[in-house]
Amino acid sequence: MVSNALHSYCIIVPSQFQSVELQCFEVVTNIATYRFIVLYRPPDFNAIGRDYTKRLCDGLRYLCDTQKSVIIVGDLNLPRINWPASTAPNDSIHSEFLECCENYGFTQYVHAPTRDCNILDLVLSNNPYLINSVEVLEPFSNSDHSMINFQLAFNIHHRTETNKPPVYDYTKVDFEAISRAMLSHPLNFSTPSGSADDAWADFINPVYNIIHNFVPLNSFTPNTGTKKYPRHINRAMRKKAELWRNYRQNRSLPNKAAYSC
Repeated sequence: MVSNALHSYCIIVPSQFQSVELQCFEVVTNIATYRFIVLYRPPDFNAIGRDYTKRLCDGLRYLCDTQKSVIIVGDLNLPRINWPASTAPNDSIHSEFLECCENYGFTQYVHAPTRDCNILDLVLSNNPYLINSVEVLEPFSNSDHSMINFQLAFNIHHRTETNKPPVYDYTKVDFEAISRAMLSHPLNFSTPSGSADDAWADFINPVYNIIHNFVPLNSFTPNTGTKKYPRHINRAMRKKAELWRNYRQNRSLPNKAAYSC
């Protein structure tokens, strides 16, 4: 999901890569266009896992063959990659993905475990000046993976709606007035003449006039406000975050039970 306040569009993934979980979109800003890739690799380390990883990396090579800044996020289930040292087992799974990232100049920015003691959820970018903050937070809902919150250092090109023309508000239509007006439509009293285009114009132009006369106009204002939760939900969210921080600092069974319940 991308905010309607941003200029964005999807990138069509070729059919040969649609067997892997891979999505791509771009966001247009004041200074550049940024490509986002969202992906998932199941936790398979057998022949099926090797084949899936190869197809996933082939899709990444296709999408990363660009001059644009690229951000990759997703759950890769690759716990044995040592990102600071750039090392991985030579198993055609960990090594295949690490080699793909290194060939395209990607840096991995998540350095804290996201599930148990493993870094499974990744944020990568080929622009070293783009990612300026990464936090590993409490899991969303009942997920067993931590959330990752990160910020991007670019100027946002917001959509401008100030010059957007008003639209017809069909929720406030005077249906009785429209019914009476349609009874006096010219085609109720005469037969169309001329070409098909002329007959269509004779029919549709009076309809347009009726709509204009009896359907009110309303200016369009996008909803860009921040979601506001009730007070009790805000308290519960803060409590959940506090219990998660306690568990991250001390992974004892009591702390885990307090967070889980």
